[in-house]
Amino acid sequence: MIFKFVFKVGIQSMKYQIRPCIASYRALSNNYLHLHNLNTFQLNQLTRFAEEEENDFNELNLINCLSEVKSIKGNLSI
Repeated sequence: MIFKFVFKVGIQSMKYQIRPCIASYRALSNNYLHLHNLNTFQLNQLTRFAEEEENDFNELNLINCLSEVKSIKGNLSI
């Protein structure tokens, strides 16, 4: 009878010691996931910005090439 009581008290005290540890672990893992998601979002934004900048650069190159072709055609027809 006393053994059951001691065993029950021991298990309950272990539960109350383990629960905060589990809660801390969950909080830390959630924070890690939030940081990971934030880093991924920032990388996606930087990649998108770089792609837009590259597209703008490609458009400028295309405009320059077209203007050169147009000037060459203009010079040939003279």
